[in-house]
Amino acid sequence: MQDRRCSYGYKKVKRYIANTIDFSWKHMCNVANTCVGPSSGAGIQCNVANTCVGPSSGAVIQCNVANTCVGPSSGTGIQCNVANTCVGPSSGAVIQRVKDLRSRFDVITERIIKEHEEARKHKEIGEVQELLDILLDVAQDESMEVNVTRENIKAFIQNIFTTRTDTAATTTEWGLAELINHPDIMKKATEEIHQVVSESRLIQESDIPNLPYLQAIVKETLRLHPAAPLIPRKSTKHCTVVGYDIPANTHIYINVWALHRDTNHWENPLEFRPERFLENKLDVRGQHFHYLPFGRGTRMCPGISLALHLVPTMLGSMIQCFDWKDGEDGNLTRVDMEEGFGLTLPRAMPLVCVPVSRLDPIPFSM
Repeated sequence: MQDRRCSYGYKKVKRYIANTIDFSWKHMCNVANTCVGPSSGAGIQCNVANTCVGPSSGAVIQCNVANTCVGPSSGTGIQCNVANTCVGPSSGAVIQRVKDLRSRFDVITERIIKEHEEARKHKEIGEVQELLDILLDVAQDESMEVNVTRENIKAFIQNIFTTRTDTAATTTEWGLAELINHPDIMKKATEEIHQVVSESRLIQESDIPNLPYLQAIVKETLRLHPAAPLIPRKSTKHCTVVGYDIPANTHIYINVWALHRDTNHWENPLEFRPERFLENKLDVRGQHFHYLPFGRGTRMCPGISLALHLVPTMLGSMIQCFDWKDGEDGNLTRVDMEEGFGLTLPRAMPLVCVPVSRLDPIPFSM
């Protein structure tokens, strides 16, 4: 009985994710139309990070959180505030600012939940559910083995927006920046897409398994620019590692950024070379300890499957339809790859490019 209930909830979430990925690509079509237009050649400049926030947040939850919080950019604004909060002069001030931020976020999520509860009273049977609706269904189901509280739902929403929306957009931004700096790799990737997908439709999630070079580009991007450069853990018992004595309950940080650039495991580690992932079938799920873009074990990133489909599809559609010129006027020959500071690994400066249409007309159908 318990297995059936768990399976039912899992299937609902899986079906939701499939539907919202389709929703995200409708947004990407709108982005394309905004940047260039159905039939124009060179487009206006666009901020790649802001462009990618829409699809990544849309594939997580369909609700007006962005408008509810601050405005169009609040999806990343929340995360930026968290990062800025953690840069205080003293730990006491940092803790207090984090608590204040948590209280502000609680007000936002409580309002969202109440709005959904009111809207649910007027929903018809068979109407498409949002992720929050599914969570409320589980919370109200007394037959469930695990009780989901209101605080659990709030924590779930907060985790989504502080770990998912920004990381997918940032990874896509880094990937596009690397491709602009390596036009030969971009050319090879677009040729693969045109051979597999053709020029009559947009790339879809179902095409990704047939695009090994595009997958390798995403893996190489995650190697050089991991979304989580430091992975926090806590030792459960006393142990000794390479001569270092680590007591129980010690906070540990795994430096993924350094592991991914270790010359003991990577040949020319600072070079962007996707072919290394075609030559060696490295697993992204933590089976190789020198490559941990999503962590490892029971506490590895739960969004790994979604990310490995969403990011290559976003990046693939962007290079399938457009050639990207760096700079506000598209006249820069190389993208600055300086890293910034934050909970994730952002760029020091946003990637601002001018998209030039590769296809005429752009295939808005999928």
